Amino acid sequence: MEKEMKRRNLEMQLEYMESYLPKEIIAEYNLTTEMIRKYMLASAEPIVIEEKEVESKTATPIQFYVTSFIGIQLLFATMLTVGSGTLEEIQKGTLRRIVASPATAWDFLMGKMLSTFLVIMFSIVVGLGYAKLLFGETIIPSLLGWVIIFIASLFSMSLGLAIAMGTRSIKSTTAVVNFVSMPLLFLAGIVVPESVLPKWVRPIANYFPLGRALKDFRLLEIYKRSASEIAPDILWLSLATLITLIIAVVLYNWAVKRIEV
Repeated sequence: MEKEMKRRNLEMQLEYMESYLPKEIIAEYNLTTEMIRKYMLASAEPIVIEEKEVESKTATPIQFYVTSFIGIQLLFATMLTVGSGTLEEIQKGTLRRIVASPATAWDFLMGKMLSTFLVIMFSIVVGLGYAKLLFGETIIPSLLGWVIIFIASLFSMSLGLAIAMGTRSIKSTTAVVNFVSMPLLFLAGIVVPESVLPKWVRPIANYFPLGRALKDFRLLEIYKRSASEIAPDILWLSLATLITLIIAVVLYNWAVKRIEV
């Protein structure tokens, strides 16, 4: 009733304004009746309240543990497989024979990383299927989810290769990978939710590439966030992965040159 009375009152005022408002003022300020009408209606109801029901989505324990399993594969298995595998080929003399053959050391490196990626992807798929079979619940990654897994695995392989080429020893590589990965298992939010971490630890989960990748994967696949929300993070992950890969390649080339000598 009140709103309708205000509307009618404004309509009556507008009729008088059309009749008595000086033409020179209308021309000077470039006013129209419709502009004045919208302004007066808006001033009569300056605040518009809209109610919406928001339903929050929480992760089930199985969903969280499934993503933790993916993080563990990337944090331990991927780094150790590519790092120790490359050192084994060096110790066996395979890489020396590759250097002397028409095939390049790059062919060996790309093949080693591709085979590692396929093994890790198979392991992840088996783990996702096992969760569905045993618990009746799992996560089926979207296309963007697989892209995040690929970027994270490439970062992990690059980091593992860099550690291996820096230590030049399988035992040392295993020790360094465990020394680095074990704290990150908790501090990077892999097996412990970020919400329960101390405040001084949370930047590690947000900025360490594997922790950030797993967090974005959870936001995308569990909490159904849009791709546009995590797009800036994917750019950051890609840049960090590229830098780590360059460092690994430099160390790898250094190791190859030592073999040639």
